[in-house]
Amino acid sequence: MPLSPGTRLGTYEIVAPLGAGGMGEVYRAKDLRLGREVALKVLPADVATHPDRLARFEREARTVAGLSHPNIVVLHSVEDDGDVRFLTMELVEGQSLDQHVEPGGLPLARVLDIGIALADALTTAHEKGVVHRDLKPANVMLTREGRVKVLDFGLAKLAAEPAGSATEASQAATLAAPLTSAGFVVGTVPYMAPEQVRGETVDARTDLFALGILLYELATGNRPFTGATPADVTSAILRDAPKPLTRVRADIPGDLERVVGRCLEKNPRERFQTALDVCNELRRVRQTVERGESGAPPASRDTPPTQVSIAVLPFSDMSATKDQEYLCEGMAEEIMNALTQIAGIRVASRTSAFREGRSGDDLTAIAHALSVGHVLEGSVRTAGARLRVTAQLTDVASGYQLWSERFDREALDVFAIQDEIAAGVVGAVKARLGPGSRAVHNRARAHDLEAYRSYLKGRHLRAVEDFAGALNAFQEAVRLDPAHAPSWTGLAEVTVFSAHMGVIMPIAACTAARKMLATAKELEDESAEGLHVEAFAAYLERRWDAMESAWRRALELQPDHVLALGSFGISLCARQRLDEALPFFERARQADPLASFPYNLTGWGLLMCGKPEEALGHIEQALAFQKEDATAIVALCIADVALGRFDEAIAAGELGALVMRRAPMSLGLLGWALALAGRRDEAQRLLEDLRARPAGSPTVVVEAWLLGALGKFNEAFEVLGRAEEEYQGMVSYTGLPGFDSLRSDPRFTALLKRLELSPA
Repeated sequence: MPLSPGTRLGTYEIVAPLGAGGMGEVYRAKDLRLGREVALKVLPADVATHPDRLARFEREARTVAGLSHPNIVVLHSVEDDGDVRFLTMELVEGQSLDQHVEPGGLPLARVLDIGIALADALTTAHEKGVVHRDLKPANVMLTREGRVKVLDFGLAKLAAEPAGSATEASQAATLAAPLTSAGFVVGTVPYMAPEQVRGETVDARTDLFALGILLYELATGNRPFTGATPADVTSAILRDAPKPLTRVRADIPGDLERVVGRCLEKNPRERFQTALDVCNELRRVRQTVERGESGAPPASRDTPPTQVSIAVLPFSDMSATKDQEYLCEGMAEEIMNALTQIAGIRVASRTSAFREGRSGDDLTAIAHALSVGHVLEGSVRTAGARLRVTAQLTDVASGYQLWSERFDREALDVFAIQDEIAAGVVGAVKARLGPGSRAVHNRARAHDLEAYRSYLKGRHLRAVEDFAGALNAFQEAVRLDPAHAPSWTGLAEVTVFSAHMGVIMPIAACTAARKMLATAKELEDESAEGLHVEAFAAYLERRWDAMESAWRRALELQPDHVLALGSFGISLCARQRLDEALPFFERARQADPLASFPYNLTGWGLLMCGKPEEALGHIEQALAFQKEDATAIVALCIADVALGRFDEAIAAGELGALVMRRAPMSLGLLGWALALAGRRDEAQRLLEDLRARPAGSPTVVVEAWLLGALGKFNEAFEVLGRAEEEYQGMVSYTGLPGFDSLRSDPRFTALLKRLELSPA
């Protein structure tokens, strides 16, 4: 029986009905405890008495609760009131996607934006082992702000659940039912995949078929498989090839037609294998469209493409002691840098390429993950003063080796070897390149082999976030070869970042870094790396205009500089300019799609701008790539506190303390979470541990958070005052939830004014 407005269920008051289906009635309701409106989904009485349907309802709750992504509806709670079972969810204001489908299709940019958001949401769900099984326009909402939200995981199936369940067995027997028969047909007929129609095993690729149908419908206004009856529709799904998109709509890029066509392959093995693959492909199509290129396929097999895509994998260490990883990575990275200067060659980012190179997958899988057509791999063997390097370039589609070479040289010839390998790669693909420079440019070279080894060690240690080790390595590099500009830039970068992490005092660090950068600039022209460090130093010193100018110039020189993109985005969020920051975060994720860093910083930026629910999905994605990413763990703790998930926040804080070896910041963060969870005695003990650090140590901003949570506001502002005087970077992150207990104090308003920051 429908609930009337004013009805109470526990602490919720029904406001109005929103809709109904086989798995429950949905209402707008008011949470009387928190004063917010929610969507409340009630299990009908006839379903509550049906064991199978009750099990599906409870599975829905567990499934949705395990998902956290800005494009997936948030589950708040699962509750009951007497015999009534219900769950509460985020109330999404807007219209379902089927109300937005237009004759002739939506604008191309909107199709791509929606498709990317859906693929990104499915990526998170599939990585959690969840398959939606009923993705369709009616289950996708567009909020008033234009954000995509995937709804109704009521038909979701944990990927690990055994196939052949009763619901799957009943599916094939009820295909003649109306097009939507929730509770009987597992799915909605026009959006089913062939294996779903046949009652076979369902997996993540089933959702990709539905995504292909949805993209086709958004782009053209019509579904690809139609018929007068459900049986006609299922027959079309099983047998018919849809009309190519480019023949339905002239402005559709050939690349989008290719992506949709692959999603709609009848055989799941011939589709994209992951939603992440679809997401990355759609992002590349959007980049092509934004550059004003057609994205059309070549007119014939004899017409060469205008861009060659290459992944350079970390070279294998063939030395007897297996202690040359830094050299193997360094050689690959130097070759990568040389190839990026060649017009017509797109090189996969370092972090993503190295991550895939260590995965143990075959070349086809690696190329697929990185969206490249060619893979360069090699090996390095050192023996005294001799060096043996092998390299080979493979065309993944054909499996043919396009070029290979072995170099037996003196170790001092390492620079020449790198350039020869880069030149060999260019020579192998030159027939496929468009007009432009094909010469391998001269780059800064060390004059001392040991100095170069120290430089490569610094790069390697910086990549694994061993800042103390990287600092020592770069210092040794510039001592041995003071004329090597990249070593000075590397030293400056690690110095500034160590200050940002609270290891050394920022003012001294920035002063020293500027001298190092001046030396580097005397030795070579300005570089994107140097400008990035210059901008970061200006950020610590709160010279906002100089900072912004330096980062913009760095991105002019190197548009896909991931560190500059992410860091600039964070600086904009610190000043509450989220709309400007989001495109920089997006570009960083596109440039390095398999690295934790760009997802991590996106999460931090959203946290700074009061969007913890949206931040959580990006933070969890960062941790999926790098489970012990300390800064992502810190962000996870902050997001969980902001969402009132104190048990989860404390668990993240404890993990952070372990990973960061009880660094002061980790102690303050954990203490803050404990204090807000009501565990004040434990928080107080951590405060005492935090204050036991040596005199003269850099001020830790999160100590002020902990003090504020304990109600010690005067002490909290004393800490913030010291942090401001020391130019601690985190004092500018005033939008973070840790400052909430201090925000209403006039002293906080005065702090914002001195820092020239906007209120959160």
